[in-house]
Amino acid sequence: MSESKPTNNSTKYLIVLIIALLACVFCIYQYYTLSNENKSLQNQFIDKQQELELLDIRFNKAKDSLIMYKGINAELDSIIDLKVEELNSMKKTIDGKNFSIRDLRRKLKQVESIQQATMARLDSIIIANELLTNENLTLHSSLKTEREKANSLKMNNEFLSDKVKKAEILVASNIRCSSQRKKPNGKTIETPKAKKVNRIQICLNIMKNNVT
Repeated sequence: MSESKPTNNSTKYLIVLIIALLACVFCIYQYYTLSNENKSLQNQFIDKQQELELLDIRFNKAKDSLIMYKGINAELDSIIDLKVEELNSMKKTIDGKNFSIRDLRRKLKQVESIQQATMARLDSIIIANELLTNENLTLHSSLKTEREKANSLKMNNEFLSDKVKKAEILVASNIRCSSQRKKPNGKTIETPKAKKVNRIQICLNIMKNNVT
């Protein structure tokens, strides 16, 4: 009986030692597992912070690129205001919720898509407005040319009309009148006797006018 007790005690000590070793191994395993998880969480946190910073930069860049178009005309300003308001609303939503990195990247692509689509639309409107402006300038130039031609024709017509009016005015000078009698033989002689006068000859000089 006395020999079995030390053996039992040794067995108990061995079991306790094994349990202690297993506990140590488990603790070490848990430590490394938690350490790796902490590192993973830290990396995720850093990645998320970087994504948030990048998203914030993209938001500001998108708004700045749209605001650059403001002041051209009312139509563009209205579109820009709506898109900037949409971006601000998205930013508030992101700031108010705990999005995953995947969701943040999806939002980032959405912001870039809004920026590119809006800028393309603004550029197309600007090009269309420039074409309309050029057409208006061309029409204005053509209209100006036609008006100048019409004014030139009007001035020429007025000049010719004035010239014709002046040509209608005839001024006579050195007017001479003589009473004559035509004989049967066809010869014409001057006569002072009224009863013998059968012909009156009037001579005059036409003075020069502004036309001739």
